[in-house]
Amino acid sequence: MSDNDRYAMLIGVSTYDSDGYHDLPPVRADLHYMRAVLESTEIGMYNDCAMVAEPTRAEMLYAVEQFLEERQSSETALLYFSGHGQFCEADGQLYFLTRDADPDDLPGTAVPAEFLERMLQSCRASSKLVLLDCCSSGSVVQGWTAKGGADTAAPPAPSTLLRPGGVYFITASDALQAASAMAPEGSSLGTSRFTGEIVEGLRSGRIKEGGWITPDDLFEYLTAQMVIKGVPEEQRPTKSTIRATRSLPFARSVARPVRLPDAPRAAARADTRGGASPALLKARRLVSEDAGNGVDPQRLLRYYAHCLGAQAATGMLPDRDSGRGSAYFLLGQGPESVQSGLEHSFPAPGQLPKPRSTGAQADGAGLQEYWYGYPAITLPERGGDGRRRAAVRIAPLLVQPMELAPDEGGRDLLRPSGVPSLHSGVITELLSDDEAAELLAHWQPSWQEGNGTQMVKAVRELLTELGVPELEPLDLASLSERSVMDSLRPGAHNAAVLLAPSGMERAATEGLVDNLLQMSTRVGQIAGTALEALLAGDDRRAGTDHDATAVPVVAPGPCNESQEQVISSAMTRRLTVATGPPGTGKSEVVTAVVTTAVAAGQSVLVASTNNEAVNVVAERCDEISPGLLMRTGNVEAREREAEKLAALLAEPVEPPPRGSATVAGELRNRHARAAALRTEAAGRVGEEARLLELVRERTRRADALALPVRLLESAWSAQERAALARWEERARRAAGAGWLTLGGWRRGRALRAFMAASGNDGSGAPWPAWSSERRVPPELLLGVAEAVAVERDLRELVPAHLAWDEEALKRARLESSDASSAVSKELARSVAAEAVARGRSLMNQRLQTLRRRSGVQKSQRNLMAHLKAWAISTHSVRQLELAPKLFDLVVIDEASQCSIP
Repeated sequence: MSDNDRYAMLIGVSTYDSDGYHDLPPVRADLHYMRAVLESTEIGMYNDCAMVAEPTRAEMLYAVEQFLEERQSSETALLYFSGHGQFCEADGQLYFLTRDADPDDLPGTAVPAEFLERMLQSCRASSKLVLLDCCSSGSVVQGWTAKGGADTAAPPAPSTLLRPGGVYFITASDALQAASAMAPEGSSLGTSRFTGEIVEGLRSGRIKEGGWITPDDLFEYLTAQMVIKGVPEEQRPTKSTIRATRSLPFARSVARPVRLPDAPRAAARADTRGGASPALLKARRLVSEDAGNGVDPQRLLRYYAHCLGAQAATGMLPDRDSGRGSAYFLLGQGPESVQSGLEHSFPAPGQLPKPRSTGAQADGAGLQEYWYGYPAITLPERGGDGRRRAAVRIAPLLVQPMELAPDEGGRDLLRPSGVPSLHSGVITELLSDDEAAELLAHWQPSWQEGNGTQMVKAVRELLTELGVPELEPLDLASLSERSVMDSLRPGAHNAAVLLAPSGMERAATEGLVDNLLQMSTRVGQIAGTALEALLAGDDRRAGTDHDATAVPVVAPGPCNESQEQVISSAMTRRLTVATGPPGTGKSEVVTAVVTTAVAAGQSVLVASTNNEAVNVVAERCDEISPGLLMRTGNVEAREREAEKLAALLAEPVEPPPRGSATVAGELRNRHARAAALRTEAAGRVGEEARLLELVRERTRRADALALPVRLLESAWSAQERAALARWEERARRAAGAGWLTLGGWRRGRALRAFMAASGNDGSGAPWPAWSSERRVPPELLLGVAEAVAVERDLRELVPAHLAWDEEALKRARLESSDASSAVSKELARSVAAEAVARGRSLMNQRLQTLRRRSGVQKSQRNLMAHLKAWAISTHSVRQLELAPKLFDLVVIDEASQCSIP
């Protein structure tokens, strides 16, 4: 073995920004001594040990990704982490805590074990060793083979990781226990127990007598040391091996102890920003580039396309328990005759979903697909918590499309319409992306038609390559469903599966994926569009705050302040998201966005996956003015659009009673009046909040003095507020006076003056004990002065607030709102009437193209010069010219139905 194909990355976090996590000083020693033994020419002989000390989440993600992606197939990769680990009950996931981890947001601020899964799966290194010195680290390997510990009777919990190839894990503790931060007995290194035992064993040669030390040797040594030293079983190491060879060399055993360099005292506390290692500096550079340049739009669009494709694939990987008899049908009786080539049809199951229509013109809602395959594969889902049964998906390994057609007797039969191929969803679940792509690209059926023996041999070769066990002997002559419905393990069963996914969903998804992939090839046209804001997560305003007020809200119907904020945001931000339960006026907001945009001379498109939602907005706009918005889309919508255009053209051209410029000026005045009333109301609300705060503060200060509030209220009650202010100033001066200036005497006189002013309230409220004491401490007099100050503020605010006519303000605001709505409606009608008058020629051209059913895209774009507002369903969006920046504003109703996270 050469000494230049072994690479390690050591990650350690000893300090945390959050007060929720205590610091771990031993981590700094862990990193130093682990690096020392691995780089030692007598022990580890690793060519490079990259150090990543005190990383943030982003820095650790980039560092691990770069390290594993750079590994080659001839190399061995070692990944080590020392720091806090935390198991999140909400998602059943272990998180490695970085310097900026937030206990209230682990998914967003810590590194999930799932990320490690993905990176290990795609890493090309032939052997990978992972050492985890953190709490709950055993949850990473739960459910894997060869797990350490004596209790083998309990069923393993579902694995957090899938099955990355050639990986050997050793962890410091089991799934839900804390790892010990104490150094091993007799060690002066200052490390944690787990790492210290590794270092001490390697440098002393106690792990093994001569030769290469394998991870198995290391694990057995660690376990023995923990047993000898009485470490609780739950805090002992655990291990897991997945496709890893037991001959994996980890380090050499030394014949005599090796002295390691001491950790430098000056660097005992890691500098989180300066003096960083090359690996950490590279990660920081990548983080900085990512923050400066934003995301890669091409990669993100293709990721979205992948998400949609994965969603469509769920119909091809149905839930075994809930999907039987609807999403799939299990064929577990008789011989397998279709893929083996013995027969070319079989009777359709009685409950098989049927297409609602047939032929090339079938409505999309009636599309239905059928896929048949053998053998059945069960795939338990990942991420369970061990307390409930994990969901199991089912699909055939080999699939081929089927056609449904009646025979001569009218009985429905299923006939193959293609050759067997690999189920891509199953393959990608079992292999890494690269391995799956290679297998899917090159696999072909190798058996002769009718030769079942050859087919079974080919299937078994596939199962071996995939690492899938044969849970039931494959026998084409006699299918069975004995093991399929009860199995909780991934494996192959001697049964066939008929899948019945919805063709409509697949067709719609394919169209969306095609659009996304097309956009990914034209990323240069994305700048300045809402798509750029969506991809980059950027919601900055397109202009200044002055620009935000330059576009007045045109709301023909009732509109509260939160709705106005949504409309203003839509007109000034590149991306706005508005949510609300049913009945909160979303359709009214969309209508107001349309009228506001049109009045501002901007083009706007309203789109939704729901035809009904689009129709509601179109009807509301027609009620305001028929020329305000044009509804287009499918054949039926275009027919109604033609009828509407013909009706508009048939009406005589009549100018509106007032021009749009005049009405817009009045609306601005109305908005100014409404803003003034809103400011007044906000001021009154602020006063009420201030009064409530003062009342609470007075009570708190009076209680601290054991002074009844009634005595405060009665002090100088018949005089002006100035009397309170004069006494407060007198009391503060007396409290600060010393004995040379007769401070004690002055404090007594001040307190007696206050008692005299408060004693005639007639309530008989008792004075506290300090009122009869001879000596008056400065603190007591200051406390009374503070309470009097609060009372003075209350007396100043209450009269003005009581004089306020709340009902008059309410009436004024309602009248202002009604007037603004009326003027907004008039403005929308004026703008629409003027647009119809100017665009009659283009409206006529559009009408002719709709009737001819040709040139509809161009005529629509031409007409947008005058008729600015359009509405369409997303299923019919190809009726529009798919060009960047076609509309100034796009409103997506029912956007929660979007399939991309």
